[in-house]
Parts: sequence; structure tokens; C-alpha cells
Amino acid sequence: MIYITGSTGFIGKSVIKELQKKKISFKRIKIRFKTSIAKLNSIYKKSLKKNDILIHLGWGQMSDPWSAFHKVNNYQNSLALFKFAKKNFYKKVIFCGSMNEYGNKYGPLKENTKPGKLETLYAKSKLNLTNFGLNFFKNSSTSFYSIRPSYVFGMYQRKGTLVNLLIQAFKRKKILKMTKCMNFRDYIHVDEVAKGIVKVALVKKKIETGIYNLGSGKCITIRNFIIMFCKLIKFNQKFLKFGAVQEKKEQKQLKSYLVCKKIKKNLNWSPNPNIKIGLRKIAKNIL
Repeated sequence: MIYITGSTGFIGKSVIKELQKKKISFKRIKIRFKTSIAKLNSIYKKSLKKNDILIHLGWGQMSDPWSAFHKVNNYQNSLALFKFAKKNFYKKVIFCGSMNEYGNKYGPLKENTKPGKLETLYAKSKLNLTNFGLNFFKNSSTSFYSIRPSYVFGMYQRKGTLVNLLIQAFKRKKILKMTKCMNFRDYIHVDEVAKGIVKVALVKKKIETGIYNLGSGKCITIRNFIIMFCKLIKFNQKFLKFGAVQEKKEQKQLKSYLVCKKIKKNLNWSPNPNIKIGLRKIAKNIL
């Protein structure tokens, strides 16, 4: 059985869709509030079977990367989940990390790249949890995988995210005020992330544990990403006001991109790097 947290979230919905497409059974674990091993045992212990798998996507306060919620609730709940999984001999634990764990590094980022400076509590908590998992499950019967996606985009992103703001401006024909949008990003569509996570979960053969990158392998400016999308949906660029607002305070991400050779080597698969395909999926939904 596959147990999944964050099933109603942005990535979670795509993972559920991918599991359903493959007719794979799953159960949802809710960790919205503080959890513990005792609480998890009381709810899920009776349904546990040999070779269960945990896909941990649940992570609150995503809109505020500086919130203490990341190092308190998110981190502590994750520790309880990991300990519960190990205690009950789960076959695999798959944790959704982040490209932000590499910090302010430049250029190609491999799984063995040492992190640069981390600023937000979101990035620090994700990295601390990855490092905990790597050590905690070492030499145990549970295989641990930390999946690091780059900047994930798709149709049903939460309110206030870039794609959501663009869609709302398009539908209402309203001016969208933005920063200069000259920072570089490695973008990947949410369906490609879901495919990668599910492939790691379902693979039968023994594969290398640890960190796995999931990105397009290239980076473009946020401005170019926006213009590319607006051309697809025929949204007049006169509605785009670049440089009208100040840059947001967030984790500094230099011009960098993820190298995804590890997942190709172990699964003979790699995410589709074509950003336009993902943007066309969104366009199809709103046109």
C-alpha cells in the first residue's frame, strides 16, 4: 500500500492522478496539525502491511518561506512520519524536497553539489530533513529517497503564485504589476514531477537511494517564461507591467539548473524538458 501526505496539494493532486491512472491503491495521511508516532499508530497501524511505501508531500505555509512553521510544525511532523515508517518497516520513504536546498549556487547542480548559503526557513528545514532522512534510514530496511524538483508549474497552483496571477489577469483582462522578472529559473511541469515520484515508488528493482533531481536541465528568465505563456494564450503584453513592484524577499537563486542524470541512470527515464508542452496544457484548460 502507498501512503501519501499532501494529497490535496498542488503536487499531491498530480501524484494521485498518476497513481489512479496506473490503478495503484493508496491511502491519504493527514498531517495538517501536530502529529506523533502514537497518533499515527492509533490511526494507521491496523492497516499496515509488508512493503508499504510512504510518499511525503505535505508541507504547510508554502506562501511564506520565512515562517517558523517550517522548522516547527513541518519539520517535527516529518520526523514523526519518518520514525513511524522505520518502526513499521516501510519498504520506501519518498520525501519531496526542493531545488532551494542547494542555496545560492551557480550553474549546473548535481545531487552531490554542496549547498550554498541558505536564507529562508523553508529551504533550511527541507535540507535539514533531507540530511536527517539520509542518516536515519542508512543501513535500515527502509530505502530513503529525497526528490528535489526545480520550480514546479501547472494549472492548479495556489492563489498568489505566478501562474495563478497570470491566469487571473488573462481572464479579467486586468493589468498585472510585477517585478523586473529577470531572475533565472529551471521550470518543470507538475505532471513530470508526479511521474518521477511515482516511478521511484513503483520500481521493482533495487535502485540507488538518496537525492534525485527533477528539472528541465536548463534555465530561463521569469520574464521569458511569462512572455512564452502569454503568447500561447494570446494575452496582450500591454497588460504586463514589469518593474512595477519591488523584488520579493526570498531564497536567493542564482542562474542555475538541475542535472538529472541520476534518475536517468537508475530508472531509464528523465522528465520532459520542454517547458512549452507544460504551458500548452495550462493554455488548453483556460482557452
